[in-house]
Amino acid sequence: MAFQYETDTAADVPEFFANLEALMVAAGWTVASGSGTTTIVFASTGELGTLTKLFVRIWRDGGNPERVYYRVQDNAGGTHFTATSYVDYLVAPGGGAIPFKYWITATKDVVIITFKAASYTGCYVGLLEPFALNPLDETMYMAVVGLHTSDGSARPYGRVLQKYDNTWDHRVNCDECTHEFNPNELDNSHALFGAYVKAYGDENYGQLLYCSGRISAGTGINAEDTITSGYPGATSEWIVFGGGGVRWAVATSAPLPVGTGDGANWAYTTGVAADINALQTALENFLTAKGWVMGDWPGGGGIDRSFASVSEAGGHTIAIRWTWDAGQRYWGGQMYESVGGAQYTAIVTPGNARIEGGDWPVRYYFSGDKDCFVAIVEVATAFRWGWYGMCKSFHPDPSVIGTEYMVAAMNIISKYQLRRPNGLWTSALVEWTDPSYQGSSPSLIDGTTFVLWPYVFFTQGTVNYVPWGTTQYLYRLSSSSLGVGDTVAIGAHIFMYIGGYYGIKIA
Repeated sequence: MAFQYETDTAADVPEFFANLEALMVAAGWTVASGSGTTTIVFASTGELGTLTKLFVRIWRDGGNPERVYYRVQDNAGGTHFTATSYVDYLVAPGGGAIPFKYWITATKDVVIITFKAASYTGCYVGLLEPFALNPLDETMYMAVVGLHTSDGSARPYGRVLQKYDNTWDHRVNCDECTHEFNPNELDNSHALFGAYVKAYGDENYGQLLYCSGRISAGTGINAEDTITSGYPGATSEWIVFGGGGVRWAVATSAPLPVGTGDGANWAYTTGVAADINALQTALENFLTAKGWVMGDWPGGGGIDRSFASVSEAGGHTIAIRWTWDAGQRYWGGQMYESVGGAQYTAIVTPGNARIEGGDWPVRYYFSGDKDCFVAIVEVATAFRWGWYGMCKSFHPDPSVIGTEYMVAAMNIISKYQLRRPNGLWTSALVEWTDPSYQGSSPSLIDGTTFVLWPYVFFTQGTVNYVPWGTTQYLYRLSSSSLGVGDTVAIGAHIFMYIGGYYGIKIA
């Protein structure tokens, strides 16, 4: 990806145009028409090299020399183009002749520009990442969005080039083109950014690339601060614009692909088990190959195993007791502070599934590493899952919230953590789809190409939610079109839908 980022001070608007052209060419765009400092049209085939209609025009208004306008169009001449009525314009100070600071983020898909005058003005021009797996037409995913408008407000609005009914130049609902995500009110440097574009009516188009919508940043975050964020495990940088409760941000480095932050020791396996012993053996082989140390549970009987790990990073010992119930129909585990320890969660079985005699053979699916794993058993054509292990903390130093035991055991019905910051043990987790913190999917209607991270959080007291961490390898895929067992390519990885809006990483 030819990701480009630049911040500088331009002596005037003509100098900005020259710098913009140099950066756009470096990012992979070509000059389709125009030149110099009055009007210029850039063309791109996109990061995938398949687009034929992505053209961005940047120009000046002679009567208002401090203004810089922007639009997308479907050819060099602009047979179809987005009007400027609802997207505003960038404003340079002093008629554009006084030095002003600017920021540009660009790839072959999009360019994001910010000017600093009396207030920040910003725009997003280019391709949206579509929610649909098979976009009907690339022109439906070309858009312009005003991020922070010339009147000083941060009520982003814009237009998409073509609506689903084939009408052109369609206004985007100004109140619904952004979505705020802030899963951590204790440490806002870990804020997650997302934005989606929604037209009038029910169409959801896509997500803005390398750009947040309005964000909720804490009092310690100021305009032009650079913070590290993106999603759990990411190391991409973002720069914040605006003040108070009205903020937005753009990437200053290319975000890591989905899954990059996962453990280096990750593995996935599947197979068919003829009976109880075969299923247990498959799990034992998977975990021990990943570095978990297996033994018999102290005082246990039958199939009653212990699995201990020092985690991927080392130094955080966690343990699982894995067992069958007396009737050998429920198979699952509980998290312990140590093998045989006094503190532990309740037993969580994959989907509370009973495996009756007539269910054998069953297919199993395991995904995980030394931190955690997902265990799935396919019973009666349904995937029954459970997740066990150490959550990825939102905090660089887990001790700041009172415990190093970032450990949980959960399925779609039951959710337990090992310890809360106030020192209480074996506390049930608050439902992780709570609207305040489910947020990482930009589309709650058709997010088939996007990952919803299942945040793990809990209450301290009766009112305040305290975010805690995120599960690895278990994701939330929001889609009404995926069937159980369907796979979806997201970034460089493959995910399998396991039902209930959840999926796991399989490649």
